[in-house]
Amino acid sequence: MRAMSMKIPNAKHFAFLISFLIVSSVPVLASETWSCNFASISGPAKGIKVSGRILIDQDTLDWQVLFPKRPVPPYDGAEWTSFKKKLLENNAVGAVAETSQAHANGKLGPLIGASIMTLNKSTGDLRMGSVMSTGVYDLLIGHCDHRIP
Repeated sequence: MRAMSMKIPNAKHFAFLISFLIVSSVPVLASETWSCNFASISGPAKGIKVSGRILIDQDTLDWQVLFPKRPVPPYDGAEWTSFKKKLLENNAVGAVAETSQAHANGKLGPLIGASIMTLNKSTGDLRMGSVMSTGVYDLLIGHCDHRIP
């Protein structure tokens, strides 16, 4: 009686197979664009309504807001200002992104804290707030619509 022999793959083939299985099991979300309308709910800009957009790509949420080139009339047009935030979570349910800071700021003294932006992808609800060494602040609230590229 002859024994059956089983061929064992070499280490290179095995490593390739394992890495393929790991990479293919990680969900990859395509970049997304959202059109947003929001209002500032605190500070000197309280009540001001603004339009903007959110671009989500890989590990970054790029929040873009259209601001006048000059803060007083005549405004002389507008330009996009971009605020990049690090994505903490991004899936079919929503996105959570943050920015943080800890530095001296001249006459204001130290600025220490973080701001969090949340986007509920099923309802389009947008919210941003911050936790600073000086207190907790609600910054803006709004609504976004997903745009298909």
